[in-house]
Amino acid sequence: MAALLISEAHMNAKRMKEILFLTALHTQKAFDVVNHSILLDKLFQKDIPPEIWETNNEMYNDLTSRVNWKGQHSNSFPVQQGVRPGGILSTHLYKIYIEDLLIQLEDSNIGLYLGTNYAGCSTCADDILLLSNSDEEMQVMLNVVDTYSKEHQYNIHPEKSVLIKQNENSTNSRKTSICSWSLGDRSVSETDKASHLGIIRSSKNENIINVKDRISLARRTTYLLMSTGALPTRTASVAVFSLLGALPIEAELHNRQLSLLHSILAPENQNLRDIFLPSIDELLAILPTKIKWKQTVRYAINTFWSNKFGSLSREKSTLIRLCTDTINIGEIRPVWKTATEIPGDTKKAITKARILTGTYRLQATKAKFNIGSTDPICPLCKLEEENFQHFLTRCPFLEGVRRTFYAPLKQAVIDKIGIDQWKTNFQNRETLTQLIVDCRKLVGSTLPNDSNFLNTVESISRNLCDKLHQQRLTQIIALSL
Repeated sequence: MAALLISEAHMNAKRMKEILFLTALHTQKAFDVVNHSILLDKLFQKDIPPEIWETNNEMYNDLTSRVNWKGQHSNSFPVQQGVRPGGILSTHLYKIYIEDLLIQLEDSNIGLYLGTNYAGCSTCADDILLLSNSDEEMQVMLNVVDTYSKEHQYNIHPEKSVLIKQNENSTNSRKTSICSWSLGDRSVSETDKASHLGIIRSSKNENIINVKDRISLARRTTYLLMSTGALPTRTASVAVFSLLGALPIEAELHNRQLSLLHSILAPENQNLRDIFLPSIDELLAILPTKIKWKQTVRYAINTFWSNKFGSLSREKSTLIRLCTDTINIGEIRPVWKTATEIPGDTKKAITKARILTGTYRLQATKAKFNIGSTDPICPLCKLEEENFQHFLTRCPFLEGVRRTFYAPLKQAVIDKIGIDQWKTNFQNRETLTQLIVDCRKLVGSTLPNDSNFLNTVESISRNLCDKLHQQRLTQIIALSL
């Protein structure tokens, strides 16, 4: 999954015509430098069962060792760091040791996002790779990593930790302002390629490099087997399969095709039966062309899943403001589509998408899901519950930002429907909130179905939501000081 996220990030940057910065971090003797006191404290904070914590405490507390040399033993000395080599729990314990670093990076809202999903630190055990579309953000991430490593008493190797730029060209390279990166007081070198999780990440021709690497590995393996002299290369393939009791690749394809047929016909696979397609008997009687069949299947699947997405969305309370009347497979929602047409609006679209999907965390949301026994009252004005209506239309601490965007939003709507319709429909705070979150849900009842007008409203509301988000964070940080 970690490798897949990196590949998806590369494709997304290529599609958006943005630079992707990747920094592969190399931890010096990662598993050997885990501080026992810090590790046990983190396990305790995980609220694990007491007996499991006691077991780990007995394994790592007051641990000693001694050297055996030619039958002689040294005096015992304390061992205060490192997890047991080859231990079943060792990898899991190391993950717990660095988990707070990954959480800190995500909570700081720095690094790459794929849609609304954070993908800024693709990690598998001690293999950490930082991702960002911004050179300044990458330096901030390196500062966070350096601080965390010093607090947890381990070292990041600056010479082996390298940075790669992907999808750089003459246009987007002008947006970068940092020429060199540092990890503490040591510089991080920039390179054309590096290996992460067994896959070579490169600034150019990444797929070609990896294919050549795999072919080279297969060739070396073949030559190694041939050098044993067991059979000459002229031996018939059928003889080799017979001696080994193995099957050719064609047999494997047959096996998978027949397994797929069974999966389609199995009674538990009800979804496939719900997709409206001709029966097998009808297809055998009149077999359509391959192109016609693909078109039929695509239409049937898209129709089925459009209807299913619509029904599932209406069941979710967090999606109450999301327009689910028209879900077109293959068509990007305006919250993303209009953002991709304007450079730099991708991050604004992320904030708007979180509000649209109900995943933007306000105090009322945290309290609803019992996140740390949170008080639902707004931390800024302390007047009422901080829900989306309060955040977008009522909080007095955010009124300055709101006025800046409220006027052009109001004027765009009035120009389209008239002042009388505005006064009739948008004096209601809930309707105004719906206009900001997803104006397409008001099409037909209040707004006309005009794509240019709706895109204009979407663009203004996206900027409004982003500025409200930034102002809210600034105010909360100021109040906490």
